[in-house]
Amino acid sequence: RNGHLPQGSPCSPILSFYSCFSMWEQIAAIVRAADCRITVYVDDVTISGRVVPEDIVWRIKQILRRNGHAHNRRKERSVSHRSAEVTGIIVGAAQLCVPHRHYRKLLDARSDALTAGTPEERARASARAKSLEFQVQLVHRRKAAAYSAAGR
Repeated sequence: RNGHLPQGSPCSPILSFYSCFSMWEQIAAIVRAADCRITVYVDDVTISGRVVPEDIVWRIKQILRRNGHAHNRRKERSVSHRSAEVTGIIVGAAQLCVPHRHYRKLLDARSDALTAGTPEERARASARAKSLEFQVQLVHRRKAAAYSAAGR
């Protein structure tokens, strides 16, 4: 729009990823070489594996800096031997679920849709509720697929 990507556009995550594609390829190669996995969603990056060597994290930070990005130390987490949140989803050895705050947002959006004053506000809240419902359903489908693949 007017030569810019509108904030909140559904295209933003995909375009931001592809605009830095060569950087992500470099990072992915380092992560794969350490037998780990990388998960990226916009500006959330998670490196997971049995063991994530500290030197890999340091090398990734170097690549990010070289490409004009920074990391937020306050958001940095190291989790081992328990479930962890990966780009907004709780992931564990035998689980995949939505954080409780997501359900709270869903309930709030449904309530807003019922109590909205104008048709535009109602439509906006309904659309938000549907989007949040879809996200929950997507996690539940992936969980069911993971259980099926594991032979449960």
